[in-house]
Amino acid sequence: MVPGSAFADPNLGVREPRPGMTGEEFRAALEQLMGNGPGLTDAEIRARRNEALAIVQREGVPQIIAKCRSGDPAVMEKAAATLSYCAQRDGQIACNVVACGGLLPLVAMMAAPARAGDDDDEFTMQEVAVRCVFDLCVADASNQRPAAEAGAIPPMLGMLRDGGSPWSIREAATLAVARLAKEASGGPAQEIITEEGGVAILVALHREANCPERAKEGVRYALRALARYAPAEKQMAALGVSQPKGGDMVV
Repeated sequence: MVPGSAFADPNLGVREPRPGMTGEEFRAALEQLMGNGPGLTDAEIRARRNEALAIVQREGVPQIIAKCRSGDPAVMEKAAATLSYCAQRDGQIACNVVACGGLLPLVAMMAAPARAGDDDDEFTMQEVAVRCVFDLCVADASNQRPAAEAGAIPPMLGMLRDGGSPWSIREAATLAVARLAKEASGGPAQEIITEEGGVAILVALHREANCPERAKEGVRYALRALARYAPAEKQMAALGVSQPKGGDMVV
């Protein structure tokens, strides 16, 4: 399989947000946590971009997207992983995926029966799809609004609600929801997350006994972004969520 999303790598060495950081330090740390890992040299960036361009020139973005509709979970999973891999390396490719209609099949993949996929046991089709949407939004913020409008948020929240899903899937969905919550200007994501019960779902996830720290960081990031939306802030207050001045979210 094409390597998966960079945020799946436990060895990125990113500095996670901690209480007591200044606002600027917190935002910088979150950008590392939510982004594609540590800084790369110009030569590394060029090499990664050339690698991605070679893949899409050889296979074609519309053709890769078509494989996401093939009905074969193994083929669909590999195609989504390829799109994710290329989007990480070039923002224009990420925009092309969205422009060519790549979001709708990815959303359909996320909503497919749980744990469908190939036999490698590393990822499932649903997890690869949510990671791909995350990567598309990280690569270019202009993709966040189309992702929300394409219906990406409800299946992501469904993953968070499903206590039977592996934590790898739920963590991936948490980070993706958090990224969408930090929406581009005028986007609908905060409203959709709130109306779909996302605030309560995020808070419940954070309070689960076995919730991994990376997912908790994603929840706090999402809530911090959602706090700018008055209905979400009201729901947080009712659930006992607070944010001391200059500090982290208290869930």
